[in-house]
Amino acid sequence: MIQARQLPLFLAMFVAAPLAAEVSNVNLTNAGAESDVSLVGITGDGRGAVVLSVSGGAGALAVYPFDGGAALPLGNEAEVPASDLLQPVLSPDGGWVVYNENLGTKEAVAAASVASGTAHLVSPEMFDGSLMRFAISPDGERVVYAAAKDPVFNPVARLYSAPLAGGTEVDLTGSLGGSNAASTEFAISPDGERVVFTIRSGTIRNIYSVPISGGTRVKLNASLSDGARYVSFDAISPDGGRVLYHSYDFNLQISLENVIFNYYTVPTLGGAAVAVTSAGAESAQFRGGRFVQGGARVLFQSSPGSEPDPAEWLLWSAPASGGTPAALTPQFEAGDHVDAVFACEDTSTILYRYHIESSSEDRLYRVGADGSGFGDVTPSGASTLPGVPGFVPECTEAFFAMEDTAGPIHALPLPAGAASPLDPQLAAGLVIDASTPPRLTPDGENLVFRVRDTGTNAHTLHWMPAGGGASERLSVAAPDGAGAESGWLHSSDGRWLVYRAQPSASGVADIFAARIREQSILPDPDAWSVY
Repeated sequence: MIQARQLPLFLAMFVAAPLAAEVSNVNLTNAGAESDVSLVGITGDGRGAVVLSVSGGAGALAVYPFDGGAALPLGNEAEVPASDLLQPVLSPDGGWVVYNENLGTKEAVAAASVASGTAHLVSPEMFDGSLMRFAISPDGERVVYAAAKDPVFNPVARLYSAPLAGGTEVDLTGSLGGSNAASTEFAISPDGERVVFTIRSGTIRNIYSVPISGGTRVKLNASLSDGARYVSFDAISPDGGRVLYHSYDFNLQISLENVIFNYYTVPTLGGAAVAVTSAGAESAQFRGGRFVQGGARVLFQSSPGSEPDPAEWLLWSAPASGGTPAALTPQFEAGDHVDAVFACEDTSTILYRYHIESSSEDRLYRVGADGSGFGDVTPSGASTLPGVPGFVPECTEAFFAMEDTAGPIHALPLPAGAASPLDPQLAAGLVIDASTPPRLTPDGENLVFRVRDTGTNAHTLHWMPAGGGASERLSVAAPDGAGAESGWLHSSDGRWLVYRAQPSASGVADIFAARIREQSILPDPDAWSVY
């Protein structure tokens, strides 16, 4: 990523002050009052959006080109998703959309080509209501799904796998646990080679891994020895080599949300499990476990006692193969606690908000996953809550703002270095909505962030050059969260931003695409109605 503040002065003069950009919003869907639309994703070629439309209880998938051309219908009628686990999903290359196809009294996992619109069944036909969740392998080769194929007389889910391109289904769970054993909790390893899943039979839960195309199943969890009654897995390391799982007591889960006895890691192919934490029910509780530093360490929060106070959770990391945990929080005093944790994609650097009770302030800290490089990176003179940071994919930089201020947005280098302020030059009455992370476009040229009008409470998206400069409104109205964590998606070239919004004038949600083009004149943004 090249930004103006990183260029020699004679080049930065040209980059830091670009021509004004014309922002044009295209309503891709123009949905009717009886329709609801959701954004599935952007096609692999970056030229259109895949959208699910629901009308009269029926679902339809289509690709809407950004150039305003006719929509391309995908496959046949789609089942209206009953949960987030059954939402249509794009394949990693953006070439296929996998969905739950409605076959009348039956259903099936299907895949449709976003180029041609033609579809085929991935799974055999099942009774309607059988399918519970599905996922595409990271390499895009196979689909794994949980289904109760006899939902009336034996509504117990088992795991299956089939080639995305079509082919023979394989049963991944087999006879494990007997005919009444259920398995809906699963994850596919990052290399696409194995599936890790939990099998539940009565009060007994065990964790297994199996080749994604079928084969020998390996039990991963050790026998419980600390009084816990259940196990559940949390994550697979980025290299696919180890699995993180935890033990817990269901009775405690009822009264204390997310309470965990201990974390363990174990080789994905089977072997000895290693305790990452070591405390019984009466001495400590844990939560939030995940692999960091490429899978070399485990990040988790800890609170002393069997009934932890919410204001006592602190942050730690420990070697994934076992060893002494490292404290990632400053000196603890009564009432201090970790409020929110933010980890970059490669998780070598951690940012977190920390509440200091004695001064009633919230600070933003940066620390290496192994405890190195600890430091307070809160801007000097800050008096409001640090916002949610947005990381660049290379994990070399993060952007954040302070809540309810007009700026600046702070560009924080990772893993070390001082933050640089970027002034968006917002008009009077506008403040940054710091609860939504600022995001850099894929080409590294522009920064997109959410803005709130303090007078009307209307939200919109704005953009500014990544090296700093005046910002302009980008969206018709603020995204409502559909389609992506932050409510919008970028095309791979960074020139299209796609989002779902409901302008107040129409009362109907639509999918919009905003195009940024370098021009000498800006259109009047008030030509668009916002809410």
